[in-house]
Amino acid sequence: MRALALSSLLASLISIGLAGLANTGDRSGAPMAAGVAQSVVVRGAVYDSIARRALAGATVQLSGAGDSVTGRTYSAVTDTAGRFAMSNVVPGRYVAGFFHPALDSLGLTLGTRSVVLAGANQVVSLAVPSARTVAGHLCPEGTFGDSLGLLVGFVRDTRSGTPLTGALVTAGWSETVIQRNSIRQREPEVATTADSSGWFGMCALPTDVPLMVRAAMGTDTTGYVEVTIETAGLRHATFLVGGAQPVTLALGDSTATMADRPLLTIRRGEARVSGVVTNAAGEPVPSARVMIWGASTQATTNARGAFLLDSLPGGTHTLDVRAIGYIPVRQVVHLSPDNPVLANVSLGERAVALPTVTVRGELIYMRQLAEFERRRRGPLGQFVTSQEILRRPSGMSALTLLQNVNGVTMRWAPFGAGLVPMMRGHRGAECSPVMFLDGRKAFLSPSDIGQMYQVSDIAAVEVYPRVGQIPGEFSEIQQRCGVVVFWTRPPALNIRERR
Repeated sequence: MRALALSSLLASLISIGLAGLANTGDRSGAPMAAGVAQSVVVRGAVYDSIARRALAGATVQLSGAGDSVTGRTYSAVTDTAGRFAMSNVVPGRYVAGFFHPALDSLGLTLGTRSVVLAGANQVVSLAVPSARTVAGHLCPEGTFGDSLGLLVGFVRDTRSGTPLTGALVTAGWSETVIQRNSIRQREPEVATTADSSGWFGMCALPTDVPLMVRAAMGTDTTGYVEVTIETAGLRHATFLVGGAQPVTLALGDSTATMADRPLLTIRRGEARVSGVVTNAAGEPVPSARVMIWGASTQATTNARGAFLLDSLPGGTHTLDVRAIGYIPVRQVVHLSPDNPVLANVSLGERAVALPTVTVRGELIYMRQLAEFERRRRGPLGQFVTSQEILRRPSGMSALTLLQNVNGVTMRWAPFGAGLVPMMRGHRGAECSPVMFLDGRKAFLSPSDIGQMYQVSDIAAVEVYPRVGQIPGEFSEIQQRCGVVVFWTRPPALNIRERR
């Protein structure tokens, strides 16, 4: 996807950003008639049409443009309801406009509009253009609508903050394609490059679907960040790139030669993040698991809820926090080797705990497992059932469920990456399997899955060590390694007793 031109948007928004400007004065610019008020009270509001709420903290300015008011400037800041007021304004012709960090983050620079103030009371209403208006100027026809959205943002250097011209931004997602005689999984990906200001824009992205987005400059890259665009919406994302170094680890027996040992590449650096994990009441949450996606390292909070992660890659990454009894929280962090990050996390939502139920016979957790059971009765693949998982130690990594599964070899990875699964792929070489979560491809490494999920989080597992065994719904074009499918337990389980 080509980079969208920001400059073409700015000129076209001059007459749009101030739409709804209302006044009762004469717009002709003629001298004020006798009896015109000596001062004007200007009131109004600023609305963010993209976020669909009042815009608090916007700086509204009136700058004199007529002979009688040249050099006069009036300003006010909007309150939490987006309202502002200016008193004792000298009547005359002005240009009106407003500024706000939200506009800077979107890469929008709104123009100004002329207004004549003559009456004793004047109403001025201002607005950020809507997502549909912005997309109408940025996106080709047919690439924005109820099911298609727009993503814009900036890519900058981690240390200096300077724009990274030519940085590559990619967005990927997982979707299931159902055809007459087949079902297969697709992982579409679109890409664009940042312009000279570091700005980028992507049209035709699916809405209400988790997108995995990252930016790269040369060999340096951010981690994946999950972004969801609302229906007919626009989202903004800022990426910092710099300070992530790829480290190649040799797995398995250290007595073997490097050529005989499978390799795992992770990203490390000199950044660090610390913080405190609390609940909705502000109380510390001990024993919570904290990790950065792709860094293959994790920490556990102490009795005060505090944690520390170091040797992390610089740039924009996803911080993942999980604790038993709480809904997991993901938070975007911008890591820098020069500035340690303080990231305090609140686990506000508690998972629903159901009373203990005595179950006889088969335990059915969710409708999705009906397909799991259908495939389990077939001739292909290896399966770990809910009943088997209930007999495993619940606090262990989810990857331990793959031990003793035919076709899977668990290799030990250093630097806290733990055990990772390997399979025999193209021409017999060991490879890292493709991971699926709840039927969709996970844009995460096996070590990330192992650190994010424990045995108690998993309802069932499917393993297809050979490419030829993989069902159509989990297959990819040019598949070179096997597949592992984890089915997770929902926070609240509807358990049906069968006798």
